[in-house]
Amino acid sequence: MRSFDLLVGREDAPCDLNSFAREFFALIGVDDFRERDSSHYVNGNYYVGSTNEVSFQVMLHDDPEHADLPFWIEITPKEGKEFDLHSLVGRTLLASGHKVAEVLNFGLRDEKRRDF
Repeated sequence: MRSFDLLVGREDAPCDLNSFAREFFALIGVDDFRERDSSHYVNGNYYVGSTNEVSFQVMLHDDPEHADLPFWIEITPKEGKEFDLHSLVGRTLLASGHKVAEVLNFGLRDEKRRDF
């Protein structure tokens, strides 16, 4: 199953990665999430959390073409599990005032951005 790459931002409430990750995981009902350190990520850290169906990584990105949506959420359904991307976007992120885009082939030459 393929992963989904969402970019998220909110004009009226810019915040740091820590604040956004806490808000995101609270919105989706994931209490067990943690911060990880890695020099491969912007500012050296990212957050991970999961449910029985899907895993999430929440991080900053540094792509200037998408500077309006600074947070990157990588969503990976677990083996044999289905994931309803539109429910997460519509009922959770957009309903809470965030701007959201899905990016296909994020970071590659043929990437395509689809704003919700």
